[in-house]
Amino acid sequence: MKKRLVYFGHWTNPLGEEMLSKDENTEMAFYERGLSIEETKAALAKANGYLLSLREIEVNAELLEECPNLLAVGSRVAGFEAVDVDACTEAGVLVVNQGGIGNEPVAEHVIAAMISLSKNIPQADRALRAGHIKGPGEFTGNDVMNRTMGVIGMGNIGARVTDICKGAFSMRVLVHDPFLSDQAIAERGGEPCSLEDLMSESDYITLHVPLSEKTRGMIGKKEFAMMKSTAYFINTSRGPNIDEAALTVALQEGALAGAAIDVWDPEPPLPGNPLLAMDNVLATQHVSGPTFQAHAAMSESAALQWAAIFRGEKPPRLANPEAWPNYVERYTRIVGEPPQEA
Repeated sequence: MKKRLVYFGHWTNPLGEEMLSKDENTEMAFYERGLSIEETKAALAKANGYLLSLREIEVNAELLEECPNLLAVGSRVAGFEAVDVDACTEAGVLVVNQGGIGNEPVAEHVIAAMISLSKNIPQADRALRAGHIKGPGEFTGNDVMNRTMGVIGMGNIGARVTDICKGAFSMRVLVHDPFLSDQAIAERGGEPCSLEDLMSESDYITLHVPLSEKTRGMIGKKEFAMMKSTAYFINTSRGPNIDEAALTVALQEGALAGAAIDVWDPEPPLPGNPLLAMDNVLATQHVSGPTFQAHAAMSESAALQWAAIFRGEKPPRLANPEAWPNYVERYTRIVGEPPQEA
């Protein structure tokens, strides 16, 4: 039997759509974006799979009850904040994402931001465009060689940032990650330390944690106050992981030298956000991950993921592996036979 995959809006890269359109187990169900909640629910009521694009709808226990044939929910990217993973697990619905596929562009963005801030590139660019002729010593920057990077969260992206910092710039890399042992951090090239030591000793600090109730607002007034007045803060994770108001005050008071912010709360940032008016803030609009190469890789990986699910296999990048026993029961009820790896 063919399984129905519902999605809203064409994929950023068409490779995945093309692959699945030829898959013998997949029925592609395309809908335009911008449907009402009622129309979205109606489309999902007959779905076997739901591939998220934007936050079309919250995937929670209530929605799952209205989607009796749903086998899995997948994200086209790494994030899946619109999904209640616990509710999916209880219902036996798999949650998958493309975590790890787009690591390289984010790590490269962090390095680019570090260098741009160190060399005062944003300030020099704006001044020149405004017709300002620099005075002696104005916009003088700093080398990044042999300085200290602080990495909060030593996942794939944090590890890649560590590799580049150590390999290209001979930097000391401090790492805080309560979910990894000191040995695991050391094996990935980092120097394990407390969050307090990282905040106070680093010349640059980059945040790489998922958004959860534990990480929401984890960097705020207390943490920014620990930083060197010459240090820089970089956030490419999720906007709500930091307290933007506290960062604004810290920058205004000179508690740190500058920041690079690629993710916001809310997104896009409101026009009156004071961080957008600061010369020492490198502001971008969630562009660290999207590259043509990353889009192609994530499109392909998502297609392979859904093909595996619809063949009855356990897919890669499964966010809730604990759902598998309930999933076997749900899959058997919907499809009429158990999945291959039951």
